[in-house]
Amino acid sequence: PGGKTKTIAIDISDVFAVGSSDHRLRIVTNMEFYWDAAFFTVDEEPVEIRQTELSLVRADLRERGGVSLREWPLAGNGPENFDYSRLIPGSPWPPMAGAFTRLGDVQPLLTDRDDHLVVIGSGDEIQLAFAELSEPLPDGWVRDFVIYNVGWDKDWDLNTVYGETVEPLPFRDMTVYAHRDGQPRPLDGEYLRYLKKYQTRSQSRPPFWSETRRRSAAD
Repeated sequence: PGGKTKTIAIDISDVFAVGSSDHRLRIVTNMEFYWDAAFFTVDEEPVEIRQTELSLVRADLRERGGVSLREWPLAGNGPENFDYSRLIPGSPWPPMAGAFTRLGDVQPLLTDRDDHLVVIGSGDEIQLAFAELSEPLPDGWVRDFVIYNVGWDKDWDLNTVYGETVEPLPFRDMTVYAHRDGQPRPLDGEYLRYLKKYQTRSQSRPPFWSETRRRSAAD
């Protein structure tokens, strides 16, 4: 599972040979994982699941700033996580060169699965509001909320293709990122209007390097 801390569920009902009494498992990976718990369940009765889609009623893009990193559960010996309540000056990463989405209302860009993307950088956040649930929760039920989104992530990394720039932007029909197949996203009139209207912001690099030099001097 990529990303930060999370819980995952994997169906292993067909992993073991029929009639086998050896139910041992070995997890092999070339990545660094931190496991705090692992367990399995058997013979669970099926339960009713209801899915209710909530309409997006508001989406505002704003600059919040960098948040501090913390290591959990033990300092120096655990996965990194972010502390949303603690802001830090600047950002831990240099901003990419290129055009980001302008601040403000971005709801039109989040309602459909298309090539009109909200392009955000380090320190940005999108505040979302959804329609209120109309029906009460039945007795004995538990309610979870899942945000379904479609998008791409690119690290500012010298080992990442075009890692120092926002562009080229990905698109749904691409076969390989960065258009190595020679088929960039067609610049039709609608797409050009989207770029002109929304992709008008840039992130300044000097504040990042100034803060980096200040921290280095303090250390």
